[in-house]
Amino acid sequence: MRANSRLSKAPFSARPEHQKLSGYWGALRRHGAQVFRIITGYFFLLGFLLAGLSSGAVAEVIVIGHESWGTTDVFDKNMMSRIYTGRIVQVAGMSVQPVNMKTGDVTRAVFIKDILRQSDDDYVAYWIVRRAIGKGAPPVEMNTVQEMIDFVRSTPGAIGYIDASQLRPGIKTLLTLP
Repeated sequence: MRANSRLSKAPFSARPEHQKLSGYWGALRRHGAQVFRIITGYFFLLGFLLAGLSSGAVAEVIVIGHESWGTTDVFDKNMMSRIYTGRIVQVAGMSVQPVNMKTGDVTRAVFIKDILRQSDDDYVAYWIVRRAIGKGAPPVEMNTVQEMIDFVRSTPGAIGYIDASQLRPGIKTLLTLP
């Protein structure tokens, strides 16, 4: 019987094994755009939820500084931008020692995006050009948050940044970024 159905001269849609399939295709043709929108909506929602739940998410960045920074020293986003681009090297007569996290760090990406309004790649390129024309060197880079904290605590004039969740007692906060 099976051999006969394969050799049958009946049109495609008349074969029993294909009638079920054509029913699915017919439904897909009738509702295809709607199904596509629903499926893409689910994928978008899933991506949004996964991005929010990822362990690398940074809610708030804290700019920290050495205890030598006085209470009268006012730091804002504009000043931080000028410090991290090498345009300001002294504040209130004290040399500034900015410190970055290593390239690829989530906190660094948030800091650079919020303060400098550029991508990490653009920031690295900026410093390559600046160094090539003899206008200074980029801030020192640290591999871990603990290295950043230790450097800032031990170096007068040092400024760095950490995720707000890493803030501990005894660390001087200069600026909080949303």
